[in-house]
Amino acid sequence: MTHALVDASPMPPLLAVDNVTKTFGGLMAIRKLSFPIHVGEVVGLVGPNGAGKTTLFNLIIGFYRPDAGEIRINGRPLNGLAPDQVARLGIARTFQSLQVFGNMTVLENIMVGRHRHARAGLLAAALRLPSVVREERTMRIDALGYLEQAGLSQLAHQTAANLSFGQQRRLEIARALSSEPVLLLLDEPGAGLTQEEKDHLGDLILDVRAAGVTVLLVEHDVDLVMGLADRVLVLDHGDLIAEGTPDDVQNHPQVIKAYLGTSWGESPEHAEGLAVAGGPR
Repeated sequence: MTHALVDASPMPPLLAVDNVTKTFGGLMAIRKLSFPIHVGEVVGLVGPNGAGKTTLFNLIIGFYRPDAGEIRINGRPLNGLAPDQVARLGIARTFQSLQVFGNMTVLENIMVGRHRHARAGLLAAALRLPSVVREERTMRIDALGYLEQAGLSQLAHQTAANLSFGQQRRLEIARALSSEPVLLLLDEPGAGLTQEEKDHLGDLILDVRAAGVTVLLVEHDVDLVMGLADRVLVLDHGDLIAEGTPDDVQNHPQVIKAYLGTSWGESPEHAEGLAVAGGPR
């Protein structure tokens, strides 16, 4: 897989995490964390269980509030915003555990993701006014486009629960994309997938980036991350210990010492990525 060339000009970052700290009781989950994400990047976020990766996602999306520091999207602070307000600013996420609506069709799942773009009010919808019918037709066409992008258009009228695990993963990503985000947060999308399914997932993520969506990817499969990411961030117990290109990170002395104890390719844990420590995420 090839990486996009990221514009090196001094443009403001799409997402800025600035000196962010988050604690839970006496546990320091995130400690003075700072990094930018620029438009058009695929950024990998790796680290063992308990490193703070999911906590960071929850801070960005508005599930948690930072104890200190600030997170901004296109220069606008996210601190204090509810998840629906964050979504309206163009951030979408998927979850490690599947969150599809199993009793709905594949197409209906995507149309749920389109709801924030609906203009019709409750009364107009109840009366089935012509404007509502036109809007639903447009939303259906748009939804089919996202299914086509995810390779699921032929399954549009299947019940989502009947899809394979890998297909449901792609459905969840397609639904997130249907909200038209500028930043997509993917939380371990490769978990539980076969190698062939991971290959399809990688192609989808690169297609997403090519369509203009910036991606922040949490993933334990190091090979998948290194094949996709323009830049990799490595967390260790809430601290950012390395940041750079995949090659830079794989050869970073602190990363080798903290996680591998040897060169990256020679590590017995390499096949499992950086998932070499227990504890909460």
